[in-house]
Amino acid sequence: MFLLPLVAHTKKQIKTNNINIMSIKSPKNKYSAVITLDKACKEIGSRVTFTSNDIEALKRIVKDQCGCVKCGCTVAISQNMKEYPKFDWVEIEKYRIEQ
Repeated sequence: MFLLPLVAHTKKQIKTNNINIMSIKSPKNKYSAVITLDKACKEIGSRVTFTSNDIEALKRIVKDQCGCVKCGCTVAISQNMKEYPKFDWVEIEKYRIEQ
């Protein structure tokens, strides 16, 4: 199931595959993944962000979502090194997924 359009347009907490995903804009989550698609999708554009407090859950979400697109993409995962409400986002991982 392709969730990118659903997640990109909601600020509510949703549940998918038994993983709670906070709002994509939630500053309270410790990890953030930005997926940049090689080709923009009509519904969402070329970038989507997911956030989570669990890096393994975030990586599973990214893998599931990138498997649904028909073009390559770049994934950048960042970690907030400070505690909310302070921010110090540091990129900890970046990789390409070819389709």
